Amino acid sequence: MTKNNIKFKRREFLDKSRIESSNTLDKYLLSFATASIYLSLYFRKDLAEQLIHKNILIASWVFLVGCIILTLLSFKLSEKAHERQIEIIDEQIKGNDCSQQNCWSIILEYTNSLSITLFIAGIVLLLVFVTYNLK
Repeated sequence: MTKNNIKFKRREFLDKSRIESSNTLDKYLLSFATASIYLSLYFRKDLAEQLIHKNILIASWVFLVGCIILTLLSFKLSEKAHERQIEIIDEQIKGNDCSQQNCWSIILEYTNSLSITLFIAGIVLLLVFVTYNLK
């Protein structure tokens, strides 16, 4: 197998994985963050007058909504990162020296890390809120 064939196979793999990679962690983050907001709204509705430390609940919502927004943004960033990586590999197949970094991948990495951090912070704050309000 020649070097160009190997690069072409890698290019095909990246193209196929572009679709698959958008559906794993991002899907779980969206599902869990949305479900957490829904459950906390339901909890708040039933016990509205008895709740204490409502600011913790609001902060939790802010973090969870931030997670949802960044996760949705990461779908588009993932697509851009894969497209750029395919361009880089295409240039290598043509024999051009393409040693540029894929800036979309770097941005995507930070976005995913921040999304996970916001999700964890939102869940922790939600748990603290629930703990304070259980009697």
